[in-house]
Amino acid sequence: DLAYTGPLSFMHLRCAKCLEDAPHTFDIAFLGFPFDTTTSYRPGARFGPQSIRLGSPNRGYTLAWDSSPFDFGARIMDCGDARCLVTAHGAEAPDQ
Repeated sequence: DLAYTGPLSFMHLRCAKCLEDAPHTFDIAFLGFPFDTTTSYRPGARFGPQSIRLGSPNRGYTLAWDSSPFDFGARIMDCGDARCLVTAHGAEAPDQ
């Protein structure tokens, strides 16, 4: 796959809202957390998950392991981004 085609997902993996949709079976999931409210002078951490997804199609083979993560037969998927609500109370945040 070309890096600039298809929907934006981590390494062109299957995409699903794992926390909202019906249960999905996977061994490894990527979940973005776009949040930078606590950043004092250099905001922009909220763009981190998108930037990682943009660069991820270019990487697949790991030199240190001499393999690709897909060589092990693991079911891997991109679960999108978590909803980050600043107004939520601490007790409610894990449920979002």
